[in-house]
Amino acid sequence: MLPLTSFFCDVLPARPRDPDYYKAFLTQYTLITVPAIFSQGILTPGSGKVGEKAELDSDVDAFVNELPDNAQARRQLFGKLCFASQLDPGEMIQESEKRTFVSQSFIDRSKEVGISNRELILSALNASAFLNYFCLFEDTIKQIYHRRFGYPKDGTMVAGGEIVSVCLKKILDGNNITESFSKELARRSKFFVSFETLSATWDLMNLIRNRLIHHGGYYGKASKITFKKRLDAIVEELKGDECPVTASLFLDSLEPIEKELTKTGRLTFCNALENCIRNLSLFVVESLLLSERASRRNKHGKPHANERKPERETV
Repeated sequence: MLPLTSFFCDVLPARPRDPDYYKAFLTQYTLITVPAIFSQGILTPGSGKVGEKAELDSDVDAFVNELPDNAQARRQLFGKLCFASQLDPGEMIQESEKRTFVSQSFIDRSKEVGISNRELILSALNASAFLNYFCLFEDTIKQIYHRRFGYPKDGTMVAGGEIVSVCLKKILDGNNITESFSKELARRSKFFVSFETLSATWDLMNLIRNRLIHHGGYYGKASKITFKKRLDAIVEELKGDECPVTASLFLDSLEPIEKELTKTGRLTFCNALENCIRNLSLFVVESLLLSERASRRNKHGKPHANERKPERETV
């Protein structure tokens, strides 16, 4: 089992003197994680009941197939409710248009991918959670970075690919905790054996995020090559630190994704990808917190690096 691609939902509780960024992170992390677990759980067979998967598939198919009738019934109800309230609903322009229902496009998509409607819903939920965790981590590091170093005077924005290699690195270097952070991260993750491994992994996550947001999850020839290069870069970092088992376990989870991508130009989100970005974000933020706690103790009670300095009184 590789912790990076496995499912966990426990966190370090915040302490009263912990920085605001960690408390805010936990709040948002919780609001992403619990709904994701619930929504995915009700669509995932797990009780061992005979025929449970087929029953779930049938229920989902029935729900999707009934969407057009339910939508039309609601539109008719709108007019009736207006008349009952002595209101003129006016013309519903949609009634005179040739329209289709999202359910048909969804069914066509599931057939194209070669999975059931239920599995496609789960994949979409995985993708949604992936984006939420990605944005949470990106925003957390950006907020810490800007609070400590300010905003560029020329108005330039921090690119997503720079979150780890530039922003996080400067945060660590500025607080003199790069070494302690790296050790803590390696100890907690059993994967990020160096800062370079983390940076390479984030580069892959950033590519996946960008292809999903800007290209609907599709990969052309150039992006397929980029995906492979970034995956290989992670493995090379692991091999360089003599972690063959870790590299093998990582590839067991990611190689099927790469094969699908190479063959179809499409990436279907799975649990491993969602787990990867969720655990990355938690491992990093917890390691940063613990390193700063240790630094604060070593400074014998001096103000925490994230705490605002008191305003100087004017006479």
